[in-house]
Amino acid sequence: MAPAADPVPRALLRLLLAGLAAGAVAVACEAPLVDLALTLIRACLDAVDGTFRTIALRAVPQGGELMIARVATPAITQVLGTRVITPDPAILLSTAVSGGLVLQPLVLMTALLAAWPWQRPAELALRAVLAAPLALLVLALDVPLMLYGLLWYQEVSAFEPERFSPLVLWTDFVNAGGRHALALAAAALAVAGARGILTGLPSPVPPGRPATALPAAPPSLPADRAA
Repeated sequence: MAPAADPVPRALLRLLLAGLAAGAVAVACEAPLVDLALTLIRACLDAVDGTFRTIALRAVPQGGELMIARVATPAITQVLGTRVITPDPAILLSTAVSGGLVLQPLVLMTALLAAWPWQRPAELALRAVLAAPLALLVLALDVPLMLYGLLWYQEVSAFEPERFSPLVLWTDFVNAGGRHALALAAAALAVAGARGILTGLPSPVPPGRPATALPAAPPSLPADRAA
């Protein structure tokens, strides 16, 4: 009998192929995907960033790379060290991050979802359905908070460099590989969720194979012969 194929190399091969395919699509469609993500990024900034008011947020080519650029102005009075910064439309702060940061978690999640072993073909589709909102959450925790944190870091480093800032720490974490950890966790949740949902469903009967009938229950004895 031939030895069973090792599932680990096959999973690694699927991971490599899915990663190459997803990466190729991301490179080819980078501009429209980034433009689509700008709507979510702006909504997240409006929701979490009460320190700065966004003047402009757009994707701009720079040095052969697509960048997400933000121009903002102080929205509230800030006290940093001995400096008081008041809202003034003449004060403009700008920062930019690579548009590829939007696509990296999506490529990684797509590769992991396709490479993880599955039991039924429908499990792949269910993984994609569950992964979609998780991918939006990963994006919301990544690029918008970076654009917020980078502007905040400009002010803190200039006027109060010794100040502790959880936002700056989060930005450092995301840049140090945190976005990949978030993508891995999101993919694992989608895989576990799909497996958990399908575990409770009956397995489909393969084509050409009749369903196995349950044996009939034995006839009950008449009441007068049951004793």
